[in-house]
Amino acid sequence: MLKHYEPDLKVTEVGGVYDYPKSKTVLVTVKEDSAWDDKSAVKSMHTDIASIWKAFKKSKGDGFSNISVMVTYPTEDAGGNTHSTKEMTADIQGNKLRTLNVKEFDDDNVPKFATKYWQRNDLPSLN
Repeated sequence: MLKHYEPDLKVTEVGGVYDYPKSKTVLVTVKEDSAWDDKSAVKSMHTDIASIWKAFKKSKGDGFSNISVMVTYPTEDAGGNTHSTKEMTADIQGNKLRTLNVKEFDDDNVPKFATKYWQRNDLPSLN
């Protein structure tokens, strides 16, 4: 349903009780492509998180208590094995999502606008 509002979303999973907006949390998982340098990857992750927020806002999904977005990224260990690791999370409360200006929101403001934000320590900060 979110892709109806933001067709380019890279959502791989939506958890929680999406059909019941009074549920506590909806978890959206996004899988990024590994063909980016770290700075571009962070920028892309912010764009994807903002797109998910905008899709929820457009879908009238701002009645949720919390929308949590987790971004995963393929990484390779020393043995050449590929794993999907958590790179970034951004939570936003429904009441804060209601204040999001879908047309004017700057994706670089994701860390500042999120109710709770985390990114891996080895990723660059864009602010």
